[in-house]
Amino acid sequence: MLNDTRSTAESHLGALANLSYKFSNYHQIHTNLFYNKSGTSESRFMEGGWPQEFGIGPDAPTYFNRVLSYTERDVRSLQFSGEHFLKPILNITFDWNVSLAKTTQVEPDRRLITSAFQDVNGQTNHIITGSGFDDPSRYFRNLDDNSNTYSFNIKLPFKQWDSKKSEFKIGAFYQETDRDFKERIFSYRINNHLFNELNGNITEVFSEQYMGITSVDTLGNGSLRYNFGNTVKDNTRLRNQYTGDQKVTAFYGMIELADCCFSKFNCRCTI
Repeated sequence: MLNDTRSTAESHLGALANLSYKFSNYHQIHTNLFYNKSGTSESRFMEGGWPQEFGIGPDAPTYFNRVLSYTERDVRSLQFSGEHFLKPILNITFDWNVSLAKTTQVEPDRRLITSAFQDVNGQTNHIITGSGFDDPSRYFRNLDDNSNTYSFNIKLPFKQWDSKKSEFKIGAFYQETDRDFKERIFSYRINNHLFNELNGNITEVFSEQYMGITSVDTLGNGSLRYNFGNTVKDNTRLRNQYTGDQKVTAFYGMIELADCCFSKFNCRCTI
């Protein structure tokens, strides 16, 4: 059971624009522009027991999870469409649509720290590196998603038997989507002994004086021994990176015939 405390701050920016132009009663085009940008800053602190890792009982350690993150999302969409009536060409009606969309999501520095505290018979033990949870880490993530869509429809009217009005329709659709996700992870190797000496002080254990080489000893033979405190490791996982794409192509053709059911009731059918 964990007690979860969370604080978030959000900001949003949006824009929408529409433009239409009518050349004549037979031709018109439309443009639509949509833009949305949002940012979410989150601070989260969870505290409680972790039975899977530490078991259950009065001596079970208390688990802490701290997350500090900022996520920025950007959505852009541009659409063009048109409708045309080609009276000189067999009274054809033609409409088309082009849609270009791009989405990005950036997490420039997501910080995650897990630790535990245990008090047994008056003896305090602070744990910041364990086998069951990740080392303190900073995540840098970037997602790019692009989607382009194209379509058109053509409608040709004609007269069937008994001069009844019917229509022949054809159309096509094409969509191309690609996505690229990249993640970089840097993890801190923290000495549990040092963490206990600092009485579990999260702020102090990450201070500059405990990073990298903390001291140098001169050995009896004159050689030097370097003592390391906390170190940083590139813990990026290739399995978390991916690139994907998808292409969809579709066509259709249809004929609408009036009164094709040959009954006394008016009806329409599609072939």
